Amino acid sequence: MSDKPLAGQQNLLWSINARAVLELVERDGPVARPELVRASGLSKTTVAQALERLVERGAVRELGLDTSRRGPAATLYGVDPGAGHALGVRVSPTTVEARLIDLTGSVLATATAPATLDVASAVTTAAARCAKQAGMPLHAVDAAVVGVPAIVGRDGRTIRVGRGLPRDGAGLVEGLERSFPLPFTLENDANLAAVAELRLGEGRGTKDFALLRIGPGLGAGLVLDGRLHRGIAGGAGEVGFLPQAGLPLGAAVPGLTSDSTGAEISDFVGRAAQVIGAVTLVVEPGLFVLGGPAGAGNEPLAALVRRRLAEIAGPLRIDVRASELGPDADLDGACLLAREQVRENAFLTACQ
Repeated sequence: MSDKPLAGQQNLLWSINARAVLELVERDGPVARPELVRASGLSKTTVAQALERLVERGAVRELGLDTSRRGPAATLYGVDPGAGHALGVRVSPTTVEARLIDLTGSVLATATAPATLDVASAVTTAAARCAKQAGMPLHAVDAAVVGVPAIVGRDGRTIRVGRGLPRDGAGLVEGLERSFPLPFTLENDANLAAVAELRLGEGRGTKDFALLRIGPGLGAGLVLDGRLHRGIAGGAGEVGFLPQAGLPLGAAVPGLTSDSTGAEISDFVGRAAQVIGAVTLVVEPGLFVLGGPAGAGNEPLAALVRRRLAEIAGPLRIDVRASELGPDADLDGACLLAREQVRENAFLTACQ
């Protein structure tokens, strides 16, 4: 039997080495070959060959020479932004907003369309406007994540409860499958805001926290052990339906709007404190971030909630902060998840 390695084994080794180099280029770029050799532990020849093939396949591009170092100038490498494009979409009661980004996360275009009874058509319109601004056909976009005010199944294609959508979300998935010419995933808007907080905001470095999305209603995205927790069927985080004094079982906790009165704010603070206390007793995340249209940046509201919690749940260890990401965190989260999908597909293709 020959001692030569099989071709399949060689291809597997190439894929592993190329993936390691590509991930380092993404993480550290612009980066030169000597730094990639040190960071990867691979030989100079292996790194050079990987870079050459990744450039040929359009995953990596040369970014010029680094003349600041001692000795000969070294070529700098970075991930090619054009190797993939992703779309984040947010559906609200009045507007559909879309944001197109490249593989590095840079924003190429943003667009809106009025929300109508035909949500799928509005999503397609906003997305097409984005693509047109960026000078590309919509079908050339690699993937989209659409944030919706609804309970979404774990498959990302099922609306389980769509009270925040026209006709309770009926026909949305089928409409998108007909009119939206690219792969898409649906996700709950509070979950998307939680993803943004985990990567960009108050949740960075925190393994367990809850994002409370405050708008006309109240919802939550739960992050446990550093990962978004959707539950067995996608319904985790629907804290607005927890039993509340003075409300029938299953009724949604009223949220806040820009027109809320002082009495309504006071009532909400009491109910939000009860919800936070209940979640703490079950999950004990420690940190609650107030986000959404009425919660993001609203430190006075966070202070009121903290004060109320001190009165009714003093022994519990609870930290409440207002999000610093602003009211677009759910759209940020949609872009982050869409980019992850595109990144993985692009990397797999480049390293085959």
